[in-house]
Amino acid sequence: MWYVSQIGRREHYALPAHLHRMGELGLFATDIWAPWAASPRSLFRPEKLAQRFEASMGDAPVAYRSFLANLIERVRPGDSYRRWTREGRSFGAFASDAFARAGLKAGDVVIGYTAANLEQLILAKERGAKALHVQVDPGLAWYEMRHHEQSAHPEVEEAAPMPSAEFIERIGCEWQEADRILVHSEHSKVALIAQGVSPNRCTIIPPSFTSINTSGVRRLDPSRPLRVLFVGSHCLAKGFHVFVDAARQAGTGFHFVSVGSHTLKPAYLAQACKHVSILGAKTRAGVKEAMDRADVLVFPTLSDGFGLVQLEAMAAGLPVIATPACGEVVQDEINGRIVPLRDASAVVTALRELRDNPSKYEQFSQAACERVRDFVPAKHFAALMAL
Repeated sequence: MWYVSQIGRREHYALPAHLHRMGELGLFATDIWAPWAASPRSLFRPEKLAQRFEASMGDAPVAYRSFLANLIERVRPGDSYRRWTREGRSFGAFASDAFARAGLKAGDVVIGYTAANLEQLILAKERGAKALHVQVDPGLAWYEMRHHEQSAHPEVEEAAPMPSAEFIERIGCEWQEADRILVHSEHSKVALIAQGVSPNRCTIIPPSFTSINTSGVRRLDPSRPLRVLFVGSHCLAKGFHVFVDAARQAGTGFHFVSVGSHTLKPAYLAQACKHVSILGAKTRAGVKEAMDRADVLVFPTLSDGFGLVQLEAMAAGLPVIATPACGEVVQDEINGRIVPLRDASAVVTALRELRDNPSKYEQFSQAACERVRDFVPAKHFAALMAL
């Protein structure tokens, strides 16, 4: 049996939902589980909480923390890294205890995610179960990249502190305790190896993906500008400044739109709004609507463990323009384009090629729809079983 733990709705619960369908789920431990919020009979249905439930797991074995426990973790003082470390430790103890009470035994498999998995891994080793750890980002290398970019562009956003030693130590302990460390991309694997992880213990398995957005093959409308979309945190690490530069360079014939929260300085945000229609943060349904209205997604990230937004866009029939510093979703000149890091001119060139060649755009859109099938939960689980 498989014992899965995660904070949040990672990959929209695709892995535990698939394991439950297969009859392989021993227990799913999470922080928030809100079937009452998702029920159409509820008088009070906050949208964010409604997303913290998967209907296909209505009868699944699920353990989740109390509302009070979650509230206490979120109001305790300290910077984000100290909060994440405390929350990871607290949640890890909760999940480990839940797994033990559910009967975790030799031959079972425990799998969890960065900074919230140490206690479960230790329990797995004690009981003879297989211990799998998913490192969702490139580790310390990601924070070093962000620090470098913020130092190079102080006009865009405030410099964030580097992770605390306690936070980095906890992740290192998770790497040590795991039988196998799973990453979602070659980019992450290279980064972890540079940080001392043995190549033999690090395996690339892309995340599982189940889409709610299947719009089919797209065709361009020559009567209007090409609609270019950015989805994600508006920050330097995600390459939002590259997106803005591309919008500035592109000129007429394009409409640049972005969805997501931001950490931008007010003066930079005001300048960016001259070139990009910034819509702010949206719910999952709001993101779907933005993708339905778009023609292409630009994902100019400087470093990402994977970038699930690429698959969400492709499921909507959108070609994707991305960098090499993320998961291997885009196949260059097949379903999108791969452009160099920090190269706004290359983004504009790729956009013009699509706008000026409707048949090529349609071919890319068709291939994008087909690409999503390579990441279905069954294939993800098969890769896990192959370990």
